[in-house]
Amino acid sequence: MALEFVESECWCTIWRRCHRSYKGRCHTANRVIMKPTSQHSHAASTGQLETARVRSTVKRRAEQTEEPARMIVQAAMGNLSRAAQATVPKTETIKRNIRRYRQLPPQINNNLSAELRLNFK
Repeated sequence: MALEFVESECWCTIWRRCHRSYKGRCHTANRVIMKPTSQHSHAASTGQLETARVRSTVKRRAEQTEEPARMIVQAAMGNLSRAAQATVPKTETIKRNIRRYRQLPPQINNNLSAELRLNFK
């Protein structure tokens, strides 16, 4: 169950599901669950983890290599389960994202001095 931090009161911390449509909440105090979440009302998403892995792999390879988009997509989607194949975006969408990743300006290295950082922009 993926939870994200919501707020912290004086005596407890409140967490909620990453999907905002789910109403489950969890209250903790000193890393002890004070009020557990309610029962789940949805089926498990088995392909969600694989889909996230494919997206991150595609993004990393698009930024670091000059391979054609077709090869990146084939390599990333080569051995996905049926559940993951159902949740992965269309091939055209992935190729468009690859083009976008490659058009982004390079990230500025934070280890550079302030003078070099100004020249880098």
